[in-house]
Amino acid sequence: MGLDSFDQSEDGRSSNTENKTTSEDQKYKQKPWLKEQIQVKGLSQNDVADIAGVSRSTIQYYKEKFDINTHKDNQKNKSVSLSQEHIDIIEGELLGDASLHRVDSCGNAKLQSTDKHTEYIEWLRSLLPDDMFTDQYVFDVNNGANMLVSRNTVELDSLLDKWYEDEKSVPSSFSLNSTNLLHWYMCDGTLSTEEHPILDMRWTGRGEAKLLSDMIEHLGIDVNLNEFERESGKYWRIYVKAGSVTDFFEVIGDCPIQCYSYKWV
Repeated sequence: MGLDSFDQSEDGRSSNTENKTTSEDQKYKQKPWLKEQIQVKGLSQNDVADIAGVSRSTIQYYKEKFDINTHKDNQKNKSVSLSQEHIDIIEGELLGDASLHRVDSCGNAKLQSTDKHTEYIEWLRSLLPDDMFTDQYVFDVNNGANMLVSRNTVELDSLLDKWYEDEKSVPSSFSLNSTNLLHWYMCDGTLSTEEHPILDMRWTGRGEAKLLSDMIEHLGIDVNLNEFERESGKYWRIYVKAGSVTDFFEVIGDCPIQCYSYKWV
């Protein structure tokens, strides 16, 4: 669809398509809704695009059309106290699907993590400092998942510089431990039909995948590193060997929440 979905005629007048009643999945075409996301909740255009299931350029178009300015008061530099355990949790999430984004208007970064289970999002939120989040921290996205979004903070900005150059990459100073391994497994791991834990690495190259598999072996867990291919492309997987399944679960501990208990044996 892209910008073609705006349905404007050459003389700038809206076509009949835009005059139709806006459906629930086109809330971004409603000024009050869009203004609330950007000005009240302080979300970036990328965040709003993820929630609405459209491109960033679509959100930018309607933001400019409705003359909605970024409300910088909601994006002030925020400092929170992160313990080493908090950092281990965040870095474990980053090994999976979570990401950090810098917000241009304030220069600081925010954490964003998406999961299909509300229980997981609420559990993750409970592990991190209260002042890292506003009252509105969970957002629905179009594929039925839930997205946890933090405040923009100075400390997350430091983590972003550590984990991102042009793209996300494993920092040379990173150390794997039981906490970040647990969060990695819950975020982007699974249990094979033979009941072997598997850790996916959809964003790393072979070098980083080998580095992480070596770190797991340093924890006393024997693994195999294999390339896996799907229609979306190739990526790397770490398979825990049969003789180390018990060792793996001893390192990460019991499953802390019900929704992912199926990943444990």
